[in-house]
Amino acid sequence: MRSGIKSITVSLPNPKTSRRRGVDFNISRFKNNIINIIMPGQYSEEHECPKCHTKVHFTIKTGIYPFRDRETGDCPVCGYEIFHKNITGDIEADVVSIENTIEPYLSEYKNSLS
Repeated sequence: MRSGIKSITVSLPNPKTSRRRGVDFNISRFKNNIINIIMPGQYSEEHECPKCHTKVHFTIKTGIYPFRDRETGDCPVCGYEIFHKNITGDIEADVVSIENTIEPYLSEYKNSLS
């Protein structure tokens, strides 16, 4: 965190008047809130691959970078593009379950782990 910054003003909507008002946060008092504003956010989605039927967990990490890019959520077992998003971050994939994965993808995936 930059040491020269003492406070930040965030414009939040007032639900009663639908007007924006400035709210001043003291960084020394609300360090965690400010760090959450500055640091990238993330959220998760689970999908089943339509090609090999593997259940995959995706973590979508959005950033504060200046340019958006087309990021893809690829299946880690067969490489099929399950979805894509135009974001300023990255998409990470983890296998949740290979219970319904079909052959030959299942045996190839098991061989790649050993």
